[in-house]
Amino acid sequence: MENTNKQTIKEELFGLPGVGKSYVLNNILNGIESAIEVGFSFRKVKNIFYGLKFFPFQIFIRMLLNIQQENLKGGMKLTLVLLERLGRYKSSDVDLILDEGVFQALWGYMYRANNNEQLINDIVLHLKRYSINIRYIGTSKLINKDFLDNRDKQKFYFKNKQDYIKGRENMALLIKLIKRNNIKVKYIFNGVCK
Repeated sequence: MENTNKQTIKEELFGLPGVGKSYVLNNILNGIESAIEVGFSFRKVKNIFYGLKFFPFQIFIRMLLNIQQENLKGGMKLTLVLLERLGRYKSSDVDLILDEGVFQALWGYMYRANNNEQLINDIVLHLKRYSINIRYIGTSKLINKDFLDNRDKQKFYFKNKQDYIKGRENMALLIKLIKRNNIKVKYIFNGVCK
């Protein structure tokens, strides 16, 4: 008889845009499937509701109220992405490695929200419960900037140097809060962006 209580691996690659998350996932960790779907699907909607079931409602409301008015659409979308990824982690009975998981969604949310370290810390503390293995993908500023300068601007966060600095500062804060809450992180500095 098959064991239905099998512990699955939940792993996430995260880092700034353009550091090589997808490259590492596709070329180095090619044994476990990433199931990122682009666009609308009923499975995503199901995962959002499943994620909301396990996410504190008070924190969810605080997240919505903390989004900057000029970034309302993007902030709400990333809040839902965070819930969808959490729902996927909770409902999956297979091993998953995501290059756009809950911590990446949280970083994107931070980029569009008012600076509220206590709220982000509360979210990180809640996410700690799910035993997600985190691999932070990093690269030098010079390599990252060179890659970003040549990347498709349509799907990109940073429109100028100030945006890039804000993104790096938010990532540094997120890593600090992850460490503060004793979540283990493996660091990969690949030096290659493809």
